[in-house]
Order: sequence, then C-alpha cells, then structure tokens
Amino acid sequence: MKIAHFVFYGPKRSGLYETTRELCKGEMDLGHDARLIDTSWCQEKTPRPDISKLDRGVEVAPVDWGFEADVHVLHSMIPPELYGKKPIVVVCHGAPEYVFYSELLLNKEGDRGFSTLLAYGREPDKVNKFVTMWPRHLPFWRAVFGDKRVEYVPACADFQDYKPEGPLHPFKMDGCPNIGFCDTWRPTFFKDPYQIIVGVREYWKRAPEARLQMFAIPSGAKRDVVWDRYIKAIQAQGNFLGEIWELHPKMDTVFRALDMIVTTTVDASRVIRECLACGTPVIAPTGCPYTDYTADLGNPAAVADCIQRCMEDLERDAEEVKQKCTETARKHFSLADTAERLIKIYEDVLRKE
Repeated sequence: MKIAHFVFYGPKRSGLYETTRELCKGEMDLGHDARLIDTSWCQEKTPRPDISKLDRGVEVAPVDWGFEADVHVLHSMIPPELYGKKPIVVVCHGAPEYVFYSELLLNKEGDRGFSTLLAYGREPDKVNKFVTMWPRHLPFWRAVFGDKRVEYVPACADFQDYKPEGPLHPFKMDGCPNIGFCDTWRPTFFKDPYQIIVGVREYWKRAPEARLQMFAIPSGAKRDVVWDRYIKAIQAQGNFLGEIWELHPKMDTVFRALDMIVTTTVDASRVIRECLACGTPVIAPTGCPYTDYTADLGNPAAVADCIQRCMEDLERDAEEVKQKCTETARKHFSLADTAERLIKIYEDVLRKE
C-alpha cells in the first residue's frame, strides 16, 4: 500500500511532526510504502517542495507523489489540487477542548488549522475516517464528526529513539532532585506550569536542593509578560527554578537526566510516552492511567507529597522504578501495534471505495 502523510515539516521542533514521522516509520516496518509530504508551504508562502529528501530514514516526498498514493492521511492541511483525489483519513492530534477554546478565543488571529479540521468534518463524501490516539478524546470527536466516522488507535513511542540507555543532559543548575516540566504550553485547561510551579515550591521548602527544570516553554511577547510579572515574582520567594529552555534538540537526554517529570495531562502525551520509555517516572493529574504517581494539581501540598513519595521510591530502588516505567511504555505505546491498527483502517476505507 502507498500511504501519503500530509504534515507541516518540523523535525525536532514539532511533536505533531515527530509523531507523524514515527507512524510513517511503523508502516514502513510493516512493508508498506509510507512517505511524508510537507504542507508548510501552503500557509508560509515558501516554494512548493518538488524534490525528495530524507529525515532519519523516512522520505519526505514531493507534492505530486500524493497522486500515486492509495490513501491520504492528513495531520495538517492538504494542497487543494490533491484534496478529494484519494480516500482521506484525518488524524486529530490536538485535544478536543483545545480546538474548542481556540475557536472561541483565537479566531481573530486567523485560521490556525482548527477551522480547517472542523471543515473536514462537514464533507463525509471526501473525508472517510477520523482517528484519535487518546481514548478520552473519542466521545468528544464522535460528537462533532459522528459516531461511525471516528476510530481509536493507541498512541505510540519509538523505543529506538527513547530508551533508558544513552547520554544524559548536563544540567547547569543541578538539583536534588531534578524535577522536569516539558509540556508545550496551551492557553486552555491548565496545559501550562502555572499550578506545577507552586507545587514544586511547596516541595522545595522541604528539600531546598530541589530544582524545577523547564523545557518547551513558549517564546514571544505573551510568554515574556507572564514570566516577568508572575513567574519571576514566585521565583523571588525562593530560588528553585533551574534551566529554562524553549526548544531542545535531544529530549531523550533530558528525560534520562531528570529524576521525574510533572505533567498537566492525563492523556498519553508525547512527554508521558517518551519519559516512561526512558525509564523516568511521571507525576500526573489524578486519573492518569499510566503512572502510580498522581495528585490534584490544584493542591500544592498534594503535589509536594507526590514528589516526595516518588523521590522516596527512587532512593529505595531506582532500578525497580525505572523498570516499571519502561514496562508501562512497552505495554501501552507499541509503534508496531499502532501501525497495524492504522493499516486496518486504511484497508477498510479502501474496500468501501
């Protein structure tokens, strides 16, 4: 089968792109001809890519290869000349709440991709299936696109890229423990470090050597205002922040170097999947099924208690904690399993054509 994945090209810059590349790789491992097609030029007014290139063994094909493919898998928009030419499967990467609130709050800033996603749902003659990788999202997307048009496949991790063995990032402001926040900020449902910073501060009162290492923070004027007016005010009450990064090219080295991460999501985000695959424990909100360390993030004392419990387990038997993390990742986030389920969806779509 020839499978064209349409995605904005962003190696090591976009989690959506990295997930799409992994899916492509998984389908190739099953013997299919899966390629990426860069669509960033559609919005950025850059030259249309008409030559092939490689990204770590996965081909980024020219746009016209889309005419040869059997199925089109959309992770971002598709060039107009290809839209509707082949069966379409749309992968919904973002949380449904984020799409909803982005439409509500950000629509004056332009399309931003969310309106396009919703527009695809109004064209059942062209878009055959929608896919989500998070079971919590399934009823929300089915409410928008229809019960029979949305399928679930599990999220995945590449265990060749993310594993316990390998180099460690050397923290310039080393802590004991090093607690990481690595999620991309979002302006909805607390997908930011607002609550976590205060929870870590509560733990820092008990363990003054602790440091919160922050990665994947946004850039630009909005971040600067929040940082200057609020986070620096918190920092002035206790110097518990370590390194501050926007983008880091080797997050596997970061995950291995951290003692633990704290995340805002109960879903199997890339941070949760990759961190567990590297053997590093995760502290998540109550209800996350992928870790034993959960807490009410709105209760700073509960966050501090959870960090302390995780640290005590690490001090008692770090290898046992690491092994449990990697076993959880391999149980839930198999790339081969995800690719096999996607292929079945493509085959079903092609049979109905």
